[in-house]
Amino acid sequence: MSNRLFSQCLVVALIGSVTVGTAQSQTAQPEPAPPPREKLTPADQIIGRWKLVKYGGREMPEWSKTVEVFTKDGKYTAITSVRGRADEIVAGTYRFEGKEIEIRVDPPRPGPAVRYQIVKLTLADRVIQHGEREDYKRSEWIRLEGK
Repeated sequence: MSNRLFSQCLVVALIGSVTVGTAQSQTAQPEPAPPPREKLTPADQIIGRWKLVKYGGREMPEWSKTVEVFTKDGKYTAITSVRGRADEIVAGTYRFEGKEIEIRVDPPRPGPAVRYQIVKLTLADRVIQHGEREDYKRSEWIRLEGK
């Protein structure tokens, strides 16, 4: 083999090894770790619109619909629709205290704040119970939209 042919083969081999080495180093790089998931608090999870689907273990009838709305700034609205009647709208505020949610209704229906025990709260559904005893009725809700 002539020196010139040997030199050309060597150049091709060197270029090939550099190209392969560069490609391997580019593909061998690990994917960057995804950003850490933000841990949502109950106050974050409850924001949005929720539909009542069960009360006291019974499915809600199709002629009755209750929707609760929780906003980021602590506002609460409940809208109850019963076939043949005007919608009933109640507004107020809410806040969390430990594993309970406290709802206070604004005038014209002011009254003492009502506390509900949070049995389950996810981004998709929630279960609450009024009172501490198991024989109190539970209500089950599903998210309509929002977080």
